[in-house]
Amino acid sequence: MMLGTITNPWLFPWTYHVGPFQLPYSIWSLTGLRVGFDVRPQNFPTPRAAWAESIMARDLLLCVGLATSPANAPTDLAAWGFLIEHAQSLRPSFGQLRAVDAVDGWDSRIKGLFAERMGMGTCAWLLWRRFNVVHIADAGPFIGRALQDPSNPFHRRGLQSLGLHGKNGGYKPDYFCLTHDSEAVIAESKGAIGPPSAVSRNERAKAKDQVQNVEPTGIRVRQSLGRLTFSMNIRLENDRVRHGADTSIDVEDPKGEDDAAPIPLSSDELVLHSYCKVLQFFGLGFLAHALRAGLHPLMNIDLAGEFVETIANEKVVFLTGLGGVRLGLHFGICKELFIGGVDGLAERVESARNEASLLLEAEHFSSDEVTVLPNGVVALWNQR
Repeated sequence: MMLGTITNPWLFPWTYHVGPFQLPYSIWSLTGLRVGFDVRPQNFPTPRAAWAESIMARDLLLCVGLATSPANAPTDLAAWGFLIEHAQSLRPSFGQLRAVDAVDGWDSRIKGLFAERMGMGTCAWLLWRRFNVVHIADAGPFIGRALQDPSNPFHRRGLQSLGLHGKNGGYKPDYFCLTHDSEAVIAESKGAIGPPSAVSRNERAKAKDQVQNVEPTGIRVRQSLGRLTFSMNIRLENDRVRHGADTSIDVEDPKGEDDAAPIPLSSDELVLHSYCKVLQFFGLGFLAHALRAGLHPLMNIDLAGEFVETIANEKVVFLTGLGGVRLGLHFGICKELFIGGVDGLAERVESARNEASLLLEAEHFSSDEVTVLPNGVVALWNQR
């Protein structure tokens, strides 16, 4: 029934600027403040100094939503539930990213989930802005498929049971990513409330195992900075901290291992799944479902009209609006994703990006009114 409706343009959610659901207030207006945190590279092949990162709190929450929306679960709105619940949980202190003191009294499971999801959003932001990643896809579906393939030497054996890298085995990473050079990056994030030591040595070691346990086949892993772990600690608003112990994130680049489990992966699939995550966050999971099923839901639809606007002399298709923000994709990306089909998708999307200065210089075109990500996602803020 769901797939039968997608050929009718009058039923598309963006016809009415309706998001996944209606919000009682604008979560974005509550987070229109700039916050900072320290980024500390650890054990990079080429030594790199720490730096101070600055980001609008709403951009960070946007990245949390994009990073935690699953590509393959059309009815899963947990990412939005998190944003609604925690829009007021961030409390800048002297320009630094902090969480409200009330976090300290939360149930340990809720506290851990909050820190984990904030870490995932920060990881996505840094991958997009500082580590030349364009597309971010969940690693889990690809790893699960590979372990069910009878031809895979690790058929039906979970990564934890393989005994890789230590007595207790390893686990799967969070993300498979793709750069503009069609190189893979494997990423894992961790998060905790407290000082940098709150992310324990065991968790940091586990993160390294997670990115070392798998080896994509079909896409070359980037030689330098191809396996990245992100360990984030978040301080509370009234914490009194010494220099270098505020909210921060450590980034490490461990080497690969010869005994990693092979995971078949193509650039086209990775790019498709990355945009399915985006569509799921936009409240358009049914379109993501159709694309993953090999359908072309907008094959005969003209991507034009009142929902196409011009930003920096380039067209953007706004697909949804919710709680004070309008969310869309660059016109060229929309065309290739919805009309062009899956075969050759990665190459076509990169060609579209190369013709779009808005995306090639995404950080330059971002401001307090608009956020542009290199994958073509555009957010217009303070929209009614």
